[in-house]
Amino acid sequence: MIFHCKPINLTKKLTGFTLIELLIVLVIMGLLASVLVPDMFGMLKRSEARTEIAKIKALTELSIERSFFGKSTIQLEFSSSEFKIIQLAELDNRTKQEDTEEVDDVDEYARIDNRDLKALHSRYFQFEDTSIKIVNGEWQGDNIVKLLSSSELSLSQLRLRD
Repeated sequence: MIFHCKPINLTKKLTGFTLIELLIVLVIMGLLASVLVPDMFGMLKRSEARTEIAKIKALTELSIERSFFGKSTIQLEFSSSEFKIIQLAELDNRTKQEDTEEVDDVDEYARIDNRDLKALHSRYFQFEDTSIKIVNGEWQGDNIVKLLSSSELSLSQLRLRD
């Protein structure tokens, strides 16, 4: 039996990557990651801040609807990093007349029966103390809340209604 063997070509170059080439690629990927990853976290925080603004605007619109359909008075309160929606208690005229003899300030007396509907703590904004009333669906007051600080978005005010 005769075997035919091809002679081995020792000058043929082996295919593949060298260790140096792999290290260079890893260094380049590490540099790109160090530039892009911090920006992605910033984008995430900005997105969360925009979502918080959208929540506040949606709650504002729902408060207007609740006030209109419930024929009630709702108060929106902004203070520090808190946003509260409060349904103010209604006193009929007979009760007001009877109680004004005992209590001087009827509005303070009415606050006893107020009901907090929603409270939202903001992680991204500091609000100037602002109070807005909605009576039977009618907006009473300014539709802009001034921001003392907004960490992720460079805003100085928040427009509640368009």
